[in-house]
Amino acid sequence: QEVQIAARLGGVALLVLLIAVANVVNLLLARAVQRRREIAVRLALGISRSRLVRLLVAESVLLAVLAGAAAILAAAWGGRVIRALLLPGVHWATTPLHWRVLAFSLVITLAVGIVAGLIPALQSTTPDLTRALKAGAREGTTQHARLRAALVMLQAALSVVLLVGAALFLDSLRNVRGLDLGYDSNHLVFADVSFETPDSMRDSRVGFDFAALADRLRAAPGVQQVALASMQPMYGFSWLTYFPEADTITHKIPDTFFTGVSPEYFAAVGIRVLRGRTFPVGSAPSNTVVINEALAHALWPGENPIGRCMRFAKRDAPCYTIIGVVENARRSSVIEDATAQYYLPLGRVPGGKYGSQVRTIIVRADPHAMPLVEQEIQSDIRRAFPSGWPVITRMTDQLEPQYRPWRLGATLFTLFGALAMIVAAVGIYSTISYTVNQRVHEFGVRVALGARTHDVVRHVVASALRQVGIGVAVGAALALAGGRLVASLLYGVRPSNPVIMLTVAMVLLCVAAIAALAPAWRAARVDPVIALRAE
Repeated sequence: QEVQIAARLGGVALLVLLIAVANVVNLLLARAVQRRREIAVRLALGISRSRLVRLLVAESVLLAVLAGAAAILAAAWGGRVIRALLLPGVHWATTPLHWRVLAFSLVITLAVGIVAGLIPALQSTTPDLTRALKAGAREGTTQHARLRAALVMLQAALSVVLLVGAALFLDSLRNVRGLDLGYDSNHLVFADVSFETPDSMRDSRVGFDFAALADRLRAAPGVQQVALASMQPMYGFSWLTYFPEADTITHKIPDTFFTGVSPEYFAAVGIRVLRGRTFPVGSAPSNTVVINEALAHALWPGENPIGRCMRFAKRDAPCYTIIGVVENARRSSVIEDATAQYYLPLGRVPGGKYGSQVRTIIVRADPHAMPLVEQEIQSDIRRAFPSGWPVITRMTDQLEPQYRPWRLGATLFTLFGALAMIVAAVGIYSTISYTVNQRVHEFGVRVALGARTHDVVRHVVASALRQVGIGVAVGAALALAGGRLVASLLYGVRPSNPVIMLTVAMVLLCVAAIAALAPAWRAARVDPVIALRAE
């Protein structure tokens, strides 16, 4: 999933780049209109159009190179920050500014500079010389105005796509983190010991040493419960052929996995008992078994499985009596469907299978005291196993890689979406501001003829909202069409969620209205005498 997220984020970065290019082209178009008389004079004096285009493109490329240099400096710092915050457990072989990244950035910088400069350059070097030389300060071309409006619509449309993506990933992250895994993950820390060389006799004694270690840990400050198990929750599995006392013709035996546990296991990890009981604390292990709700539903739907018999390895093996049903808990993935599982008491796993060996200590602790508890576990393990080293893992750390794709998507889509919205707001402001400057005479006439302040403000803001509204509609259509590209990365939310679409549209329209207010207010405050005299 991380690879898929990275590929999608590459597309997101491209969308932000397109928004920025549209913004720069818009600004350069406005600047070109202001320079139309200068350009007309140059052409009238005999400069070739190709040379003039090269000059204008060179100016744009210079701006792009300066911006690219600033972006590389920002990437050098920001890349390390993002790695530290979002991927703290990943070892990076290279710095964020690998030579391939620098080469790609250079190519993109030059391409953006050329494209952003070429469009306004070609537009500006084909004027009507007579009209351009006679043009007043407020005159511009309808072609330029339409192109600038189209670029504003493009920015709005792409911003909608990014903001919808950010909202979808935020919803997915919230849904995934809200799942009930069956464990009190914030309270759990797992302890194991690792050795440099294998030793079967030593490994066979580890379980007994773990039992003594667990007794000592129960008295440690901050420790609420200690249990032993054949494996950590959601980390590996054991499988054993079994024969249930059930109608296996009508109800197919599901793929089922088991864990060998001590009696304290269920209370320690937070798995609730739904029916019956679990293994009694302080009693010798017996031929009993605890199953989860998924297995009970698969083999005994609508019936009470308590007291039923399960046989392991062969049909005539001794009976293991079902004494309890517990809630479902995830086996390996946070988003998997309920998996049939059962639990056997350590020391009574048939056939001496892998699941009969104690492999981990599970400590339930107060989350606020977790650092002290980890120090205590580490010290006790070092004393108990001088030739080994402790392996201590919090369950939250173990789960974090599974949440990472949604967290990456939510964080980076949100950052890019916010950046896109800021760039679009700047583009809207600059476009409306330039339009107001071009229409000063018109607004002076309107005020002179009796237009009130709120009439002019409403007129300017409505014009901006019409352009952005068209862009929002196009962006919503693009977001719906592109939703299938990220559908596999989402959880519990549809790409076509109407609430998200409507919210994003309203946010972007509000941003557009706010961006247009300042130039609209300036237009409404035009002194008609000064505006008319200037002409």
